[in-house]
Amino acid sequence: MRPVKLVMTAFGPYPAETTVDFDQLGKRGLYLITGDTGAGKTTIFDAITYALYGKPSGNNRTAEMMRSKYADPDTRTEVDLTFEYAGKRYRIRRSPAYERPKKKGGAGMVKKGAEQELYYPDGRVLTKTKEVETAVNEIIGIDREQFSQIAMIAQGDFMKLLTAPTEDRKAILRRLFQTKPYQDLQDALRARSNELIRKNEDAGKSIRQYTKDILCEDTDVHLVEVDKARKNELTVTEVSELLEELLRDDTANYDALDRKSADLTKQIAECTEALTRAQNQKNTEAKLKATTELLAKQNAALVSLEQARKEQEKRKPEAAGYRDEIARAKAELPDYRELEETTKRAGELQKQETRSAAGLEKAEKQIADGKKEIENLKKEQETLSSADADLVTKHPCTGSVSETGCAACRGEEYQ
Repeated sequence: MRPVKLVMTAFGPYPAETTVDFDQLGKRGLYLITGDTGAGKTTIFDAITYALYGKPSGNNRTAEMMRSKYADPDTRTEVDLTFEYAGKRYRIRRSPAYERPKKKGGAGMVKKGAEQELYYPDGRVLTKTKEVETAVNEIIGIDREQFSQIAMIAQGDFMKLLTAPTEDRKAILRRLFQTKPYQDLQDALRARSNELIRKNEDAGKSIRQYTKDILCEDTDVHLVEVDKARKNELTVTEVSELLEELLRDDTANYDALDRKSADLTKQIAECTEALTRAQNQKNTEAKLKATTELLAKQNAALVSLEQARKEQEKRKPEAAGYRDEIARAKAELPDYRELEETTKRAGELQKQETRSAAGLEKAEKQIADGKKEIENLKKEQETLSSADADLVTKHPCTGSVSETGCAACRGEEYQ
């Protein structure tokens, strides 16, 4: 903040309107106000501080006490300050509460209330006490106490700044040089750092909680380090590196075991395949034997059927004789009783003939079916014999398959 012009009226030792034009002093360097005791040097500080914050620079005087005792009773006490901040000009006018003579109604005094006006560069005007106070703090960035310590060092106040506690000086300088964002960043980074440290410590505690479960073979090269880890004699980083090495070794061992398992699986598959072929051969041989036995039975049945057919063929003339005998009986019977007996006998002979014909037909059909079945059995026997020859193959462990099969086919352990 740079003061541009200060106008004081009936303020302190200045009864009339008094103007201090700071522009005449230039815009660079420091302003030094000197003079005899009581000349009004501190009043200039008070006026500027009062204009900005509504109170004088010191703590032993109030705004009402700043009215000049030399001023005319009708003269209004007022401070008008024009100041510049960040390249923009602002104007603020303040008047403290004071008593003046009544203008009407005879003798006596009337109290004039405090007033304030803050003019923005864009023409806005604030008049409420709280609004003006907040706006000034936002524009300049420091409060009255800090302003009194750093902007204008009044009599004896410089030593206060030098002897102020470190945190107070840090707060003043931070607001003066607008380093609060950097402080906020520093605080955020510190908080983040503390959080990461805490998480790291928690992770370390969690890791140490499970280090007692670390295991390895007695012949492992890491056995000594594992023992130290189980006794919490290693740092978290060392434990982490040890676990990574153990994990790499375990992974390599797992890969080797996986390859070995694949080889064993392949060998098992080959043995299973050989066992299956042997079992198929055994089943084929059993089926061939059963078929051969069935063929022999069918041949025997065919012989029996052939004999039955021949017997039926022999009985054909006998059946023809039965028909002739029936005809003669019908012609020769003289009476009804003889005819009935003859007819009854003829019926029996006719039934016997029918049975003989049916038996002959059945025998012929059985003979045909038997011949067909024998042909099918012969074909199947030839097929099974051919399949039996194909099953004699090389086995991966013992050579050709024998009648009893290899050791794997018998269910014994395959080396």
